[in-house]
Amino acid sequence: RLKARLAHVSTEVAVLKKLQEFERMDVQQKKNISQFKHSRKK
Repeated sequence: RLKARLAHVSTEVAVLKKLQEFERMDVQQKKNISQFKHSRKK
């Protein structure tokens, strides 16, 4: 039972890390877009 619990928790941790990675990518992309919106048109 402990091995199954460990596998479950390890999977959960991996999924949460991936989710945080996607959130950071999304925030960075939004920053880039907002900088682009405020730039002067040539």
